[in-house]
Amino acid sequence: MIPCQFHNVTVILTPRTAVYKGTLGEPHLRNRRGILELAGAIRCTTGRSPFAYLRYGCYCGLGGRGWPKDRVDW
Repeated sequence: MIPCQFHNVTVILTPRTAVYKGTLGEPHLRNRRGILELAGAIRCTTGRSPFAYLRYGCYCGLGGRGWPKDRVDW
């Protein structure tokens, strides 16, 4: 089992919610997820530190064209 806790991390977050009308015209409340939830999902799924992906990414060229770097980008 992978522990999904953060230690010695200080982050300032401001909670945001969006209220919008659904297809039936009734208001719905939508919570935006934060960076801590994303970091926790990365740690629990991959077992790696979220900071391992800090400089990672597929630059697919101007306009989003190009080839993915590896299977993560597919």
